[in-house]
Amino acid sequence: MIHVVLFSADRTLQSLLPSALDKEFEILVASIDEQISHLHSNSSCDVVLLDLDSFQGSLERGLKKSRDILSSPVPVVVLASDVLRSAAAELVR
Repeated sequence: MIHVVLFSADRTLQSLLPSALDKEFEILVASIDEQISHLHSNSSCDVVLLDLDSFQGSLERGLKKSRDILSSPVPVVVLASDVLRSAAAELVR
């Protein structure tokens, strides 16, 4: 079983992702504030999907929280629209 943590406020993504992935994936939908410390202390997560579009209302806060997630030992996949592509590229660097 592959454990995926999804950080997204997008309800559509939250509902579609589990149905789009195979049954060998377990999806945990989490808010940023709930799970950052969990990622640092628990290695039961195999990958994190980070939806930057969830932070459009407060992008600066989202980028700060994203850096906290990126500092965890868990691999992170950053999801971003074209509008946030440069912010996503900066995070990856």
